[in-house]
Amino acid sequence: MQAALSIPVHNQVLNSWKEIARYLERGVRTVQRWETDLALPVRRPRGKKRSAVIAMRCDLDDWLNSRPSMQSGNGNNAPGTKPRGPASAMALPIPVSEAILRSRYLRNNLRVSSHELAGAVGRLVSSLNAVVNASEANQLLRLGANPPLAPEPGSYPY
Repeated sequence: MQAALSIPVHNQVLNSWKEIARYLERGVRTVQRWETDLALPVRRPRGKKRSAVIAMRCDLDDWLNSRPSMQSGNGNNAPGTKPRGPASAMALPIPVSEAILRSRYLRNNLRVSSHELAGAVGRLVSSLNAVVNASEANQLLRLGANPPLAPEPGSYPY
Protein backbone atom coordinates (compact mmCIF):
# COMPACT_ATOMS: atom_id res chain seq x y z
CA MET A 1 0.00 0.00 0.00
CA GLN A 2 2.94 2.30 0.54
CA ALA A 3 3.61 2.43 -3.25
CA ALA A 4 0.02 3.56 -3.99
CA LEU A 5 0.40 6.49 -1.60
CA SER A 6 3.57 7.72 -3.30
CA ILE A 7 1.88 8.19 -6.69
CA PRO A 8 0.99 11.86 -7.19
CA VAL A 9 -2.72 12.61 -7.54
CA HIS A 10 -2.34 13.93 -11.11
CA ASN A 11 -0.83 10.60 -12.29
CA GLN A 12 -3.53 8.33 -10.94
CA VAL A 13 -5.12 5.81 -13.26
CA LEU A 14 -8.85 5.85 -13.97
CA ASN A 15 -10.01 2.27 -14.54
CA SER A 16 -13.45 2.52 -16.17
CA TRP A 17 -15.68 4.69 -18.30
CA LYS A 18 -17.56 5.68 -15.15
CA GLU A 19 -14.41 6.90 -13.44
CA ILE A 20 -13.30 8.79 -16.55
CA ALA A 21 -16.76 10.37 -16.95
CA ARG A 22 -16.87 11.34 -13.27
CA TYR A 23 -13.40 12.90 -13.51
CA LEU A 24 -14.39 14.91 -16.61
CA GLU A 25 -17.79 15.76 -15.10
CA ARG A 26 -19.64 14.35 -18.10
CA GLY A 27 -21.75 11.32 -18.93
CA VAL A 28 -20.30 7.95 -19.87
CA ARG A 29 -21.73 8.12 -23.39
CA THR A 30 -20.25 11.59 -23.89
CA VAL A 31 -16.70 10.51 -23.00
CA GLN A 32 -17.07 7.41 -25.17
CA ARG A 33 -18.08 9.67 -28.07
CA TRP A 34 -15.12 11.93 -27.30
CA GLU A 35 -12.84 8.91 -27.63
CA THR A 36 -14.00 8.26 -31.19
CA ASP A 37 -14.68 11.83 -32.37
CA LEU A 38 -12.13 13.94 -30.51
CA ALA A 39 -9.32 11.45 -29.70
CA LEU A 40 -9.81 11.34 -25.94
CA PRO A 41 -6.60 9.70 -24.63
CA VAL A 42 -7.76 6.37 -23.23
CA ARG A 43 -5.92 3.07 -23.42
CA ARG A 44 -7.28 -0.43 -23.85
CA PRO A 45 -5.00 -2.89 -22.06
CA ARG A 46 -6.20 -5.85 -24.11
CA GLY A 47 -5.83 -3.89 -27.35
CA LYS A 48 -9.34 -4.75 -28.51
CA LYS A 49 -11.83 -2.23 -29.83
CA ARG A 50 -14.44 -2.84 -27.13
CA SER A 51 -12.34 -3.97 -24.18
CA ALA A 52 -11.93 -2.27 -20.80
CA VAL A 53 -10.33 1.18 -20.74
CA ILE A 54 -7.90 3.03 -18.56
CA ALA A 55 -6.82 6.64 -18.59
CA MET A 56 -4.23 8.68 -16.78
CA ARG A 57 -5.51 11.84 -15.12
CA CYS A 58 -2.51 13.80 -16.38
CA ASP A 59 -3.23 12.66 -19.98
CA LEU A 60 -6.85 13.77 -19.64
CA ASP A 61 -5.78 17.12 -18.18
CA ASP A 62 -3.31 17.67 -21.03
CA TRP A 63 -6.01 16.72 -23.57
CA LEU A 64 -8.48 19.15 -21.99
CA ASN A 65 -5.92 21.95 -22.01
CA SER A 66 -5.10 21.29 -25.68
CA ARG A 67 -8.77 21.65 -26.74
CA PRO A 68 -9.49 25.36 -27.38
CA SER A 69 -13.23 24.89 -26.98
CA MET A 70 -12.68 23.10 -23.69
CA GLN A 71 -10.66 25.97 -22.27
CA SER A 72 -12.91 28.89 -23.07
CA GLY A 73 -16.32 28.62 -21.54
CA ASN A 74 -19.40 30.58 -22.44
CA GLY A 75 -19.02 32.85 -19.43
CA ASN A 76 -21.29 30.73 -17.24
CA ASN A 77 -18.49 28.65 -15.75
CA ALA A 78 -16.74 29.56 -12.54
CA PRO A 79 -12.95 29.94 -12.80
CA GLY A 80 -11.22 26.60 -12.49
CA THR A 81 -14.22 24.56 -13.61
CA LYS A 82 -14.53 22.68 -16.85
CA PRO A 83 -16.97 24.12 -19.41
CA ARG A 84 -20.17 22.15 -19.94
CA GLY A 85 -22.62 21.72 -22.75
CA PRO A 86 -22.46 20.60 -26.38
CA ALA A 87 -20.61 23.70 -27.61
CA SER A 88 -17.69 22.92 -25.31
CA ALA A 89 -17.23 19.50 -26.93
CA MET A 90 -17.04 20.87 -30.46
CA ALA A 91 -13.70 21.98 -31.82
CA LEU A 92 -13.22 23.09 -35.40
CA PRO A 93 -10.77 20.74 -37.07
CA ILE A 94 -9.62 23.53 -39.43
CA PRO A 95 -9.45 27.33 -39.16
CA VAL A 96 -12.53 29.25 -40.26
CA SER A 97 -10.68 31.08 -43.04
CA GLU A 98 -9.60 27.74 -44.50
CA ALA A 99 -13.15 26.40 -44.23
CA ILE A 100 -14.46 29.44 -46.11
CA LEU A 101 -11.92 28.97 -48.91
CA ARG A 102 -12.79 25.27 -49.12
CA SER A 103 -16.49 26.14 -49.27
CA ARG A 104 -15.91 28.59 -52.14
CA TYR A 105 -13.87 26.00 -54.01
CA LEU A 106 -16.61 23.39 -53.59
CA ARG A 107 -19.33 25.85 -54.64
CA ASN A 108 -17.39 26.68 -57.83
CA ASN A 109 -16.94 22.97 -58.58
CA LEU A 110 -20.67 22.48 -58.07
CA ARG A 111 -21.44 25.22 -60.61
CA VAL A 112 -19.09 23.71 -63.19
CA SER A 113 -20.53 20.24 -62.61
CA SER A 114 -24.09 21.58 -62.93
CA HIS A 115 -23.28 23.19 -66.29
CA GLU A 116 -21.60 19.99 -67.51
CA LEU A 117 -24.62 17.96 -66.38
CA ALA A 118 -27.05 20.32 -68.13
CA GLY A 119 -25.03 20.00 -71.36
CA ALA A 120 -24.96 16.20 -71.09
CA VAL A 121 -28.72 16.05 -70.49
CA GLY A 122 -29.29 18.32 -73.51
CA ARG A 123 -27.15 16.05 -75.71
CA LEU A 124 -29.01 12.99 -74.39
CA VAL A 125 -32.39 14.53 -75.21
CA SER A 126 -31.17 15.38 -78.73
CA SER A 127 -29.93 11.82 -79.21
CA LEU A 128 -33.22 10.37 -77.99
CA ASN A 129 -35.17 12.64 -80.35
CA ALA A 130 -32.96 11.48 -83.22
CA VAL A 131 -33.58 7.83 -82.31
CA VAL A 132 -37.35 8.38 -82.12
CA ASN A 133 -37.37 10.20 -85.48
CA ALA A 134 -35.26 7.45 -87.08
CA SER A 135 -37.61 4.81 -85.69
CA GLU A 136 -40.64 6.58 -87.16
CA ALA A 137 -38.86 6.91 -90.50
CA ASN A 138 -38.04 3.19 -90.48
CA GLN A 139 -41.68 2.34 -89.84
CA LEU A 140 -42.75 4.44 -92.81
CA LEU A 141 -40.13 2.80 -95.02
CA ARG A 142 -41.25 -0.68 -93.96
CA LEU A 143 -44.81 0.15 -94.89
CA GLY A 144 -43.45 1.33 -98.23
CA ALA A 145 -46.03 0.56 -100.93
CA ASN A 146 -48.89 0.10 -98.47
CA PRO A 147 -49.08 3.32 -96.50
CA PRO A 148 -51.96 3.45 -94.08
CA LEU A 149 -55.07 4.84 -95.62
CA ALA A 150 -56.43 8.05 -94.30
CA PRO A 151 -59.84 7.53 -92.77
CA GLU A 152 -62.78 8.80 -94.75
CA PRO A 153 -64.19 12.06 -93.52
CA GLY A 154 -67.16 11.39 -91.26
CA SER A 155 -66.05 7.83 -90.45
CA TYR A 156 -64.68 8.72 -87.05
CA PRO A 157 -66.57 7.03 -84.21
CA TYR A 158 -66.88 10.27 -82.26
